[in-house]
Amino acid sequence: SEKNELLHQNRAKSIKNHITSNLKVSENQITVDAKENWELMNFQLNYFFREDLADLSHDSLKRILASEDSQLPWDSLLYAQRRATATVHYLGNYKSVESKESLAEFNLRTAVALNNPNLANLALAELFEQPSKLPAILFDPVIYDYFTKHPECVANYAAVLSTAVHLNPYQVTSFLFNWQKRGNELSKHAKFNLLHLYAITSRYLLDNWDVSSERLSNVIHPKKINELSSSEISHELLLNLHIAYIGYYGQINESEGIKKSFYFIADHFREHSTDPDEILKLALFFNFWSMYPMAIELLESKHAEGQLNENGLFTLVHTKTLSLGDLSKADEQYLQLHQEIAEKYPTRWCEWLNAEFQLFRNHKVKQVFCEICQ
Repeated sequence: SEKNELLHQNRAKSIKNHITSNLKVSENQITVDAKENWELMNFQLNYFFREDLADLSHDSLKRILASEDSQLPWDSLLYAQRRATATVHYLGNYKSVESKESLAEFNLRTAVALNNPNLANLALAELFEQPSKLPAILFDPVIYDYFTKHPECVANYAAVLSTAVHLNPYQVTSFLFNWQKRGNELSKHAKFNLLHLYAITSRYLLDNWDVSSERLSNVIHPKKINELSSSEISHELLLNLHIAYIGYYGQINESEGIKKSFYFIADHFREHSTDPDEILKLALFFNFWSMYPMAIELLESKHAEGQLNENGLFTLVHTKTLSLGDLSKADEQYLQLHQEIAEKYPTRWCEWLNAEFQLFRNHKVKQVFCEICQ
């Protein structure tokens, strides 16, 4: 630890000397923040699915490093931790014709330089209104670091990040990781926006699934991010979270997680699905997760009430077909459904059976086909 202290202080001193030798600035104008980067180490260990190591004391981790352990690529992890950043602020007036950055970006830099959270929030609000011009400044090391330390700005920074996940999913995930166990420092609006940001980030990672996405998803595992949730969180946000959760649990094939989120989503849409298109989407959701009996029960009840449209009827007969082990032993209700659909929508029904000729194993279905389709 003493050697580390000496190393990072000397590194900071070298950078400071470089600045003072090239610019007209005195040493007392320079602020130095040099330390062992345990925050990044914790993120890295979670990234490599080694939460067990993240739970160890700092001294225990150092003993592992000193033993030349080969469980992880320690050299590259430590190399990333040793990255240093110097930011120089110039005093002057903003002139849009001379700048490549917007006034909101300049105000954000000024807010961070002067440690002015109110100005930072105003600048973030302005940036949020310009989603088509999202700036790289959001991920500038000094800017990013500021928002990992100021809970009063988290709500607005998370809101802006929610429109920029695609620009730097790694950094967005790091920001979520930084706050996911610090809910006691945050307002309810900040928690809401962080959970909203999680739902969007999780969806992005699932849509772009690779080794990196799998590791980032583990860093913000549902069981970790769920610590930000509370009874104050709206039902709509909880629904979005469970849609994100079930996608992740489905990707890693964790049955208990799938089950919990599945029934939350199912219960919500059973209560709120009223028109035929919404009913159909819920049935397709059931089918996607191979819950065919639930889809059949839903569609049959809506069919009895006359609430199924053409697509709903075809989905019902498709699903019943999938659930049958032996087509030759289909019940009378199944055959009546074929007869009804064949009479109402003969062209589509004939085309379907012509393509799915296995259905002719049921001779009664085949007889209806011959009569209707000729």
